[in-house]
Formats: sequence, C-alpha cells, structure tokens
Amino acid sequence: MKNIIFAIILVLFIGGFAFYKISGGEKTQTPQPYMEVDKYSINLGKVSMADGIAKTTFNLKNSGDLEMEINALQTSCMCTTVKLIISGNESPIFGMHANPAWKANLAVGASAVLEVLFDPNAHGPEATGPFERLILVGSNASNKKELQLKISGVVVK
Repeated sequence: MKNIIFAIILVLFIGGFAFYKISGGEKTQTPQPYMEVDKYSINLGKVSMADGIAKTTFNLKNSGDLEMEINALQTSCMCTTVKLIISGNESPIFGMHANPAWKANLAVGASAVLEVLFDPNAHGPEATGPFERLILVGSNASNKKELQLKISGVVVK
C-alpha cells in the first residue's frame, strides 16, 4: 500500500514539474509602459454660455517600467479641444478633425496633464441642454492603447 501511495505522489510530482516546464516555467516580464489616469469622466455641471469656455484637466501617469509614447489626441466634437502638458511643455491643440502629426514621450514614473476646453457657444445661441464629449488618447501603453475619457454637463444661457 505504501508503494502505491509513493508511486502516486511521484507521478503527480513529475507531472507537475513537466507541466511547469512546458508552460514556460518562471516568466520574466518584459518592460512595458502602463498608463494610469486619475478619473475617466468629469461632469462640468452647468456650463454658462455667458461665461464662455469651460476648462478641466485629467492627470495621466506612466506607472510602467518603460517610456510611454503618446501618439494621438482627438475629441468627439468641434466644440472640444485638448492639449497635453508634460513638464511644462505643451503639445499642439487637438480637436475633432485635421490634427497634426505629433508624438510625446512620458518617462517612467512621470505625469502629464491633459487640458480639455469646452466651448458652449460652438453650436450657436440656441444649443442649450445636456452634452457629452469624448477625448481619445492613443499610446503604446500595455493596458490602454486607446484611452477614452469623457466630459459632460448642461449648457445654459
């Protein structure tokens, strides 16, 4: 009986070891950029046409172990523009169409500010009511190749 139990344990051990080797054993992780964002959505509340352009920001961070390339910025409507600020250096302004070819690198552990401007007057004097706009950030981050952020609110006169 002892021999049978010993044989079963030996077979399980050898099988487990074989599976470990076949599956690649210990894996070493390849360095990768990893994007963190402080929030995915911002509600601007009531945005007055009389007060003009509303400004808000999102904070991005590269918490990976390889430099991150941010290679695209775009918005979902002509009333919204965005720019990226890294260490005081500002990107061009991006909107819905005809965006410039541009790239920026975010070092390991570094942060950037994504500044979003919403123009409540862009759709004319009668364009009041709720709105929702998207901001897209393209990168080589391992977790978010295309980050989608949102601003929302209500346009009032």
